[in-house]
Amino acid sequence: MKFKHSLIITLIQLLSFHILTAQTVYYDNGSKLYGIIDNTGKIILKPTIEQMTMFQSGLSRFKKNEKWGLINEAGMIVFQPKVDNLNAFCNLGFKEGLISVNINGKYGYYSEKGMLVIPHKFDLTEQF
Repeated sequence: MKFKHSLIITLIQLLSFHILTAQTVYYDNGSKLYGIIDNTGKIILKPTIEQMTMFQSGLSRFKKNEKWGLINEAGMIVFQPKVDNLNAFCNLGFKEGLISVNINGKYGYYSEKGMLVIPHKFDLTEQF
């Protein structure tokens, strides 16, 4: 019983830490660009991005130079902006280290480092 109680407290602490450190996308009216900020007001990424979506599964879709890519909550680009369509990326993020991406009407899978792992040859895919 003591072990179970400790496990529950640890899980609550982990969830609380995530809530306290969660990042969010913000818009700078002066520069008209987006950046990333944490819940204490600390800037994680200065506003340098044309467009961003809210974080989902730890990732935000972002637009730079008219192309879309993926950025994580630490402000690191995990998929260079090279697709034309905002909805080209699987909404569920990476699963088993891969994400489905649609380019020119065909889906393929990319690694968390942005490398093509499974070529674009599928009409429809799901999360890996």
